[in-house]
Amino acid sequence: MKRLLFAFMLIGGVFYAIVSARQLNQLQQIDRRLSEVETRISARSWKEADGLLVQSDVDLAMVDEQVYTFPTIRQTRLRVTERDTDLHAQLAQGVGQVNDALQTVNVLLAAGDVQGARESAQTSLAKMGGQDPALVATTQYLQALSEQDFDRAGHLAPTITATLPAEFGTGDIGRAMSTFVDSGRAANHDTQQRIATEVQPLVKPDAGRDSASFSPMLKGRAMIWDFTTNAPDATYQLLPPDLRASATDGTITMFLVTKRENIEQGRYSVSNQPAYQEKVTLSVVYWPDKVSPGSVVIWGDPPPASRPVRYAPEYGTAVNIEKWIANLARQ
Repeated sequence: MKRLLFAFMLIGGVFYAIVSARQLNQLQQIDRRLSEVETRISARSWKEADGLLVQSDVDLAMVDEQVYTFPTIRQTRLRVTERDTDLHAQLAQGVGQVNDALQTVNVLLAAGDVQGARESAQTSLAKMGGQDPALVATTQYLQALSEQDFDRAGHLAPTITATLPAEFGTGDIGRAMSTFVDSGRAANHDTQQRIATEVQPLVKPDAGRDSASFSPMLKGRAMIWDFTTNAPDATYQLLPPDLRASATDGTITMFLVTKRENIEQGRYSVSNQPAYQEKVTLSVVYWPDKVSPGSVVIWGDPPPASRPVRYAPEYGTAVNIEKWIANLARQ
């Protein structure tokens, strides 16, 4: 009987030793993971920190279901649990600060105050040591909006919330940022269309002067409207930010594309295919003065003089309107 009792005690001791070792190992793994959480929080990698904390919570719950044997293990679990709770609070506080900053930016953008939104985001970023990726992306996004660079702003909008955990309600912020890009683009388009329509009677149907002899003054910044497509010309987005006018600018120089032509410059001897050079006629109008200094003809680069035999037309490089406008600004 004594031998049987001893055997049971031995088996029980081995069992508890195995359980204790396993508990301690689990707690040590969780503790190491929490150290990684601290690193992620310090780096403002909020989503990564949140994912690690979620895994730690799952592992702690598994440990909680087991029998606690030695006081040292109970103390270790208590310490790890308190650390986990503290890191949850740190994460919530950090993400909360970012969310508050982004909400303020949203309010200012909704009121049309892009400059105020930029200043608010920069102030919030400075308070967080200039390192938070969400606020860094926000300042870049707002810079692009202020420069009417809607393509870049559209690409940046999703990156603002990319490092923020979804459960903190950041989805609404991301959608709002994308909406502001769309509304800004629409407002800019409508402004350009309205101005172009109002100044169209000033556009003279004459051929225009050669670009080498016509250098109108650039007043304010520039908009480029294409009457052949009834839309902003693609080169508008290629203008440097300091030359790209916005919907809120008071003084604007409108460059109006009134004609686009591909002029045949000859034919290739073997294929008999035509070679074209682009010719664009621009009318220049000052807004809101509604005064036009005249029109200009700008040529693209000529097509190559020779090429491998190919049975298709050849075209020279398209007219570089933004380069011509940038040259005006330097005069």
